[in-house]
Amino acid sequence: MSGLLHRALRAAALACLLSGCALYPPPEGVSQPAEGGIDAVIARFGIAPLDPGQDPLPQLARALGQSDPSHRLADVTYSLETGNRLPRDWLVQTPDAWDMPAASVPFLPLDCPGCDADFHLPSCEASPCAIGRCAPLAASVVRAGQRPRRVCLGHSDALVDRIYGLVAGAERAVDITMLQPPADFRFLAALRNAVTRLAASRRPVTCAS
Repeated sequence: MSGLLHRALRAAALACLLSGCALYPPPEGVSQPAEGGIDAVIARFGIAPLDPGQDPLPQLARALGQSDPSHRLADVTYSLETGNRLPRDWLVQTPDAWDMPAASVPFLPLDCPGCDADFHLPSCEASPCAIGRCAPLAASVVRAGQRPRRVCLGHSDALVDRIYGLVAGAERAVDITMLQPPADFRFLAALRNAVTRLAASRRPVTCAS
């Protein structure tokens, strides 16, 4: 935690320099040079190490405020807002294949014969999966009440359901940012079905690029 505090103070000092706040340097604060660097600033303002048993963000905000007694840099180079926390599962690791040899990671090629025309995944409604696991694919649903198709899923194929759910459940807007090449095949089918389900819900749908 002390390392995190050091990095936060350094970031605040760097942001101060980059934002031009040196034009009106406060009489006290981390924007003032100090012999001994960040360690001297911490000692000068009596900044205590962070308590690992408590939320670190409020502690960091208080520590930064201590180093800026006149509060001239508050909401300029540091601030703390609430109500914008992300859920714990917002970041998805895929594929989750730690300690697995590449040959053992289940992979379903796009050119599999007899596969679903949209998602290029084999059905497991009547027969077990030769590769991957059998599961219902929510992204195959285009209107409320429809039963999702059961298909074989490879190491990351279930990820399309996460994307589908965000778009199909949108109430106002969804921003999608992606690297090149753009989404295709399974992701494109999931996005199309999500927008189709939105349209079937009678909510107004507008797509912009």
